[in-house]
Amino acid sequence: MKKNKKVKKLRLYNYASIGEYESWFFDMAKEGLFLSHVGSIFAYFDKGEPMDMEYRIEFSYKKTLPLEQVEMYEESGWDFCTRFGYYYVFSSPSERNAPEIYSDPKYQAESIAGLSKMMKFMTIVISLSVLLALLMLAFPFFMIRFPLLNIVCGEHTSMFSQTLLWLFLIISTILAYKNSKKQRDNLAKGIAIDHKANWRRPQRRQVILNIGFLIIILFSTIMSSIRINMKINDIPIEQATDIPIVRLANIEDNPDMKPELSKWKDDSTYLNSYTYSHSLLAPTQYTSTEHGVVDGLLWHDKSGTYSPSLRSEIYTLRFKFLAEPTMKELVNKYDKDEFRSHSEVFIHDEYFDDLRLFTDDSNKLIFARKGKALIYVSYYGYKEFEPILNEIKRVI
Repeated sequence: MKKNKKVKKLRLYNYASIGEYESWFFDMAKEGLFLSHVGSIFAYFDKGEPMDMEYRIEFSYKKTLPLEQVEMYEESGWDFCTRFGYYYVFSSPSERNAPEIYSDPKYQAESIAGLSKMMKFMTIVISLSVLLALLMLAFPFFMIRFPLLNIVCGEHTSMFSQTLLWLFLIISTILAYKNSKKQRDNLAKGIAIDHKANWRRPQRRQVILNIGFLIIILFSTIMSSIRINMKINDIPIEQATDIPIVRLANIEDNPDMKPELSKWKDDSTYLNSYTYSHSLLAPTQYTSTEHGVVDGLLWHDKSGTYSPSLRSEIYTLRFKFLAEPTMKELVNKYDKDEFRSHSEVFIHDEYFDDLRLFTDDSNKLIFARKGKALIYVSYYGYKEFEPILNEIKRVI
């Protein structure tokens, strides 16, 4: 049999049975590919003339099988081929009609009992390790007061990818254990290994599953990268001519108001800017801050020059069903910090799907929801709710 060229193929899925491996090696030989060795990802074959070549796999914890055992198999017509993991592979041309290495399935069940025990131990260890890793990943998430809002904003995309990887590992390990246990149980019942088992269907299923996991992980990684790269901070508010954000000038409607300069920087951008961000669940996010000053006009308490200010957060969600629970978290986010001296005001406005208003002497807080859009506005100044709501309607 002439063998010259090496061919590598992606090896079977991690939890393939002994019978599926034997069947795969046999089918490869019919195509002229004869097993050389098996790596962690690929199996390597020597190319030759197609022929029927039987393969049998022996399980053993030992690094090498005893020479006497190998010689006994060779005398029976089975040549040692290669070893991968705890599997030792023997081959024999079909025309030899070599007797089966195990004539009694129950005896073979005893020989692979160690495989089932090993897989059980590995499943327990890996499962505990994965659960511990998932708990460590999830701990910061559960410590966050507003998990949905953080997810919507795209704060935990990388954690999602890592969770999928760990889940994939634990699922593969559990399936491997279940397969080895089923294999041993069948042998113990006297059901021999099917040396021509169908390996194509489960292999296709595993490939589809792997591709699906890979696509999801790559997608979440790309979205996380896009969010980082697309986030733009401290854009001068003057550039927001066509940007849907709430503007302080439209609320105040006072031509004498001008942007307030920073005490530390001779630049109005420090106090008057907006930020754009992006996430999978909220493709459009704007946060804006504006500070104005009206020379010649004082606060009512004579504490200084009238200087209204505004902060807004605007979210356009991808799915409408997220709007209501996200708004609840948005309200709760500022509940304890900013509402202590505020009283709630009830104004019915059919334009909005939901509207929450709070006020004290000079501060007004507005939470509004319409369709997929959410908005939060904190306004310091002496304007009533009506001009603020009109400006919000312009935006959403």
